[in-house]
Amino acid sequence: MAVIIRTDARLTGLSADPIFLSQWYLPSTVGGSNTDATNCLAHFRTIWNTAAAKIATGAIITYNPSVIAMEATTGVLTGAWVGTTPANSTGAGGTNPLPLQTQGLITWATGQVFNGRRLRGRVFVPGPDEADNATAQALPTASYIAQLNFMITAMLAAVTGGSLPVVWHRPTPGGTNGGHGAITGGSASPNW
Repeated sequence: MAVIIRTDARLTGLSADPIFLSQWYLPSTVGGSNTDATNCLAHFRTIWNTAAAKIATGAIITYNPSVIAMEATTGVLTGAWVGTTPANSTGAGGTNPLPLQTQGLITWATGQVFNGRRLRGRVFVPGPDEADNATAQALPTASYIAQLNFMITAMLAAVTGGSLPVVWHRPTPGGTNGGHGAITGGSASPNW
């Protein structure tokens, strides 16, 4: 049994509704702490601040200083912690965003297996600009894919204080068989 914590943020400025962003972490302190929350929020901001270079201009990512703590195996909420609020991140990717359903994709790898399947995660990167769309092929440009790879590097960088970014495997409806796996790598999709 392990308690994991979730950081989250809201991306606004691309649509009438905010876009939800989140990441799970295994805190360095059993059960988590305010210090873990601060460290994980700083890491989470590093990831999305890296992505902001390829998110359309006008987008603003606002980070929630409150993180939830949850028992990974059952999905039961165990508490919440408050960290230092990171500065907002601002999109700088261009002024001609692609439709909202067009997003970049990163797939996270872990070393864990649940129910005979490898545990993997994914994150969608909203707000790419038309300049990052290879028009003839309707695929992300090499520059866009390189920026997603920078996000992967940011994710794999150690979190100050020893917390680890993880993928959460949701428990079955009966509240069992959940868990988590530390992120060990990632791959940027060559397609939207």
